[in-house]
This record gives sequence, C-alpha cells and structure tokens, in this order.
Amino acid sequence: MAKRRRARLRGTRTATRSEQRKLLERVAQLKEKPQLLLPKCRHPAGECPYSSVREQLERAVEPEERGFLGRLFGRRLKDPLALALRASLTLLDAGKAPVMAVARYPTGEVGYVLRGQSIPKERLIGVQNFHHRTWRALAHLAYVRKHDIWLYSLPKRLVCTGKSPALPSELWDELRAALPRGWRDSDGEGLRLRCLSLDREVWLPAAGWRRSSRNSLMDVLEHQHAGDATADWEVEVVTPLDALAPATKCPALNEYREGKLTDAELWTQLGDWQRERAADGGAHGVIHGSEMLTPDDFTARLSLSGHDARIARELLERHDGAVAVEALTLGAVAGATWKPHGQRLLANWGGAADEREPLEQLRDALARAEMQDALAALPELGSLPPLPALADRAVRLLRTGRNADLQRALAAASEASHGERALAWAILRHTSSAGGREWQFAREVREFAEELQPAFETLAAAEGANYADALQRLAQLAGAEF
Repeated sequence: MAKRRRARLRGTRTATRSEQRKLLERVAQLKEKPQLLLPKCRHPAGECPYSSVREQLERAVEPEERGFLGRLFGRRLKDPLALALRASLTLLDAGKAPVMAVARYPTGEVGYVLRGQSIPKERLIGVQNFHHRTWRALAHLAYVRKHDIWLYSLPKRLVCTGKSPALPSELWDELRAALPRGWRDSDGEGLRLRCLSLDREVWLPAAGWRRSSRNSLMDVLEHQHAGDATADWEVEVVTPLDALAPATKCPALNEYREGKLTDAELWTQLGDWQRERAADGGAHGVIHGSEMLTPDDFTARLSLSGHDARIARELLERHDGAVAVEALTLGAVAGATWKPHGQRLLANWGGAADEREPLEQLRDALARAEMQDALAALPELGSLPPLPALADRAVRLLRTGRNADLQRALAAASEASHGERALAWAILRHTSSAGGREWQFAREVREFAEELQPAFETLAAAEGANYADALQRLAQLAGAEF
C-alpha cells in the first residue's frame, strides 16, 4: 500500500535545512542579546516606549517561572513584542522548524514560524527576521501608531527619533545614491523633493520627470515609519505655467503624496490642469506642453510671415485667454480656435466654410481679401487693346504680389509686337528683373522701353480716375490708343 502523503496547510511551505539553521541561529542570538530587537534612540528621554519594552524583552529570555505559585505570583509578560520573542524562543527547544508560514506584502514575501496564541504575525515576522531592514520594522509599527513616534530602518539597525522627525544623514546618503540617473541637487524647473528635518533636497528635471514610471516620494519613504511619514517631506513642482496656474493648487499633488500616481502620471495630470486653468485666464498666447508662448514668441518660434503671421495674430487676439495645443503648429492653433473665432474670421474675409482644413481655408480667404483690397483703388476698364491690357495686367499683378504670374506674362509679351516687347522690357527694369536678359530684346526695343518706363511708373502709382488717364497716356506714347 502506497504511503499516504500529509496535506500541507495553505499559506505555508516546507523550510529547507539551511533556512531552519539560519532561523535557529537568529533566535539564539536574541536569547543572548534581546536588545537587538530595539532601535537606537536619538531623542530626549520619555518620548518613546522602548525603556519599558527593554525590561519586558530581558524578562522574556529568562527561564519561565513554573508551577502554581509561579503562575499565581510570577511577573507576566504584557508587551506584544516580548510575547513574540518568548514564543519564538520555543523553536530552540524543538530544534527545528520544518514548516514555515508565508506572508505576502507589496515589498515581497517573507517566511516565519507560527508560535504562541493571539500574537500578531507582524510581531513574529519582525522578531524572527530582525536581520532584514524591511521585515524588522513590522514588529514596531504598532508602537509607531500608538505612541506617534518616528522610526527609521538603517541597514544594520533601527533608529527612533521620538515625537519629531529627524532623518539620519546616513539614510539620506543612501536614498540619494539609490535615485535613478537624472536627479540633481540644484534648483530649476521639475519635480523637487525636500526633507524638512534634514533641510536637504533633490530635483528631477522635466525631461526625466515625464518619463519616470516610479513614485519617487514613496521610494524615499520606504524605510521611514511614522503616522504620516510624508509630513517630513515637501513635494514641489516648478513649471513655466506656475505664474498663470500655481501648481500648489492642483489636486493631483495630493494623490501623488498618497502614492496613487507615478511621477509621469503627475506630470500628465498637472500639465492638463495647468493648461486648462491658464487657457481660462486673461493672458494671450499659445500653451504647448508646459510652455507658454506670447503671440510674438509664437510667431518668431515658427518663423511665420506674410499671411500666416496675420492669421496667427488675428486668431490669438480674438481668443479669450491662451490657446492650448498638442502640436506647436499654426494648423493646431487654427483648429483649436476654428469654431469660436476662425469661422467668423473666414466670413469677414469673404470666405465660406467647407471640408478643408481650417488653416487652408483661412489662407485662401485672406489671399482673396488682400487681393481685392489691393485692387479696390483700380477702376474696371473692360476690353483693352493688347498693349494697354499688358500694362493694366502688370500693375494688378504687382499690387497683389503675384510675381510668378507677372514673369510668365512678360515672357509671353517678349514674342509679341514691337510696342509690347518694349513695354515688357520697361516693366522688367521697373521690377529690377532685367539682369542678364538684354540678349532677349533688340537694341531698338530697349531704346523704346526707356521712353515708356516713366509712363509705366506713373501708372503703377496711380489710382481711381488718374489710373485711367495714366493708362491712356502710356497707350498714346506707345501708339496704341483706345
């Protein structure tokens, strides 16, 4: 018949011989020196309970008084830590601990042996694992909560600073060395953590802040224990938008202090909150990321000119507050202001909204509006002979800035009549575009152009009725009256 296997309780595991040996060695150390469980006190007398706890621990390692009289008149242990120590000392009598319970915490899992009755597992874990800086602190958390004391777990022992925080300088050096690359000791924009009791601070620039998947405040608090360990730390964020929306009023900071947000999540939520508040303020400009640009700075940053510069200026002046954009482009600004201002601006320029991108529509409408404004002072002359028609078209193209169209018209005229070729050369000289092109025009054409050029310059500057008269004089001079 096969040997029946013994069932193992849930939450337990079989301890290896090495684990049992090390555990028994630690318990034997405590029997010889129970003070190893106590922190080193760095505070005025009477601020912590450890003087009375020391007496209880020393009594716990003494032989237990047995018999009726011992139970009746003997001094009983009352301190939970001393009770946990006495219960753990029974392991020395057994000489082994084949089965260990397993406790799981966010920082990892730890094994311990259940002994005694109604003894909290945190006490047993802290006693049996007093060599470990994380687990040893579990035995003291009840003291921290009950007596409102500050406790720090250093690599070799605990330190108690009583009722007031006083971060040990050696722990600060360890915390500073453990921070990822990018943290600095200098001031500037970014995330800053400052220890109030030590008056020391570290600063994470924005480049590292927005990519950090950690909660750096919780990291530095790992070995600090108090009713509110964050009370000794000041979290400050410095961004370019602080003048418009102070970061201290952002609700995300409280969530970060509670450990609910990572550094990167704080960056995102703070940025969204500041952009929303800044956009609702009275300052005009463009908000991109954590940067606020004035209208002039935005135009200079994108090197805007001509129609684009005017579109940017008109949209930003009409908008109440700043415009928050994901991409630093004029198209993004036009899209963000399209409904409240862009469509109205389009209508003012004589355009009608369609399916194209807002910026494209505004550019076309502005070009047409400026063209109409430039030609408003010129009369409509109807059908004209070729030479006056060329002069009239050249003036209109010059005033609307369509130089490419003008060059094509002059190139076509260079193969037309003698008068048109002369006028084309006169216009080229007027626009300073004649260099290197003399070979295209005969000498007599260039000489005739010298007579026509003053008349064309008068025409180019004329308006209204004077424009028609100037065009008539030019036509008469060229022998092409109309």
